Formats: sequence, C-alpha cells, structure tokens
Amino acid sequence: MDAQDKHEAIIADIYRPGKDQYLRKLNYLIHEKNDLRGALNILENDMKEQLVKPEQPHFRILIHACAQVGHAKKAFQLHKLFKERDLPRHVGIYADLFHACTNCHDKVLALKEATLLRRKLAEDHFIPNKILYHTMIQAFGRCGDLETAFELIDEMRQNHVPVTSDTF
Repeated sequence: MDAQDKHEAIIADIYRPGKDQYLRKLNYLIHEKNDLRGALNILENDMKEQLVKPEQPHFRILIHACAQVGHAKKAFQLHKLFKERDLPRHVGIYADLFHACTNCHDKVLALKEATLLRRKLAEDHFIPNKILYHTMIQAFGRCGDLETAFELIDEMRQNHVPVTSDTF
C-alpha cells in the first residue's frame, strides 16, 4: 500500500458512518417515523455493507420495537444474532423478549419461545428482577399457561422478590 492508498483509506474511515450514527438513525426511524422495517434494514444491510458491528444498544432498540408490535419471531431472531456476537446480556432485552411473547398474535409460538427462554435463564442461574418477573408472568398468562405464571409467583417468593399488587 503506497502513501496515496493509506490516505484514501483514512479518509474513507472518517466519512464512514459509525456505531453512534447508526444508533441515532435507528432511534429516529423507530421512535419518530415508526418505520421498523427500515430500522431492521439498517441492521441487516447498511451496517453490514459499511462493516459496522452492531452492539448491545442497537439490538436492544430493535428487539424492543419488535416487542411493541408483537413480532416475537423477529425479536428472537435478533436475540440469536445478539448471542452469536457474544455481547453482554441485559435484563431489558429479556424483558422485551417476554413482552414480544405477550403481544404476539401466534400464542403457540409465543408460549414455545417464552418457555425456552425461561428454561435458558434457569440453566444460566440468572435470577430475574421484579420487572422481568412481571413480564414473564404477563407473557405466560396471556399465552394461556397459568400454571407457569403461578410457578413464577412462587419463584419470586423463593428469591425474595416482593410480590405486590403490580405482580397481578
């Protein structure tokens, strides 16, 4: 590589959008334009083309947006990509995944995914906080598995998480 090529490579890096710019773009598309498809396109195409590695906040925003509209399948696909990148886990992402199950129109799929996620959290010895317990109870309750919802309430008591009127 000669001096001219090095200079052009540096200039290209300066003008290439960074992680923060893509994060702002995702926020804009989701929160102001209500364009989830466009935001997903940014992650799947634009960031890949520009060789920008998505981080936890990028996935968090997209998984949350999928959860709001009930796209459980897409939310769990994004979670799979998130895990493949070995990014640090966040309790909010788990809450959003259970929220996606709550809002999903396909209750069979939602119940299957929620059960698998709950089992995975138990295998990892992850103790949920109060908010996560509430979203788990809501997901299982709305998917028709009341027995698991009541098991979660018992588990809350065992883990010394307060059971309040918000729990129900």
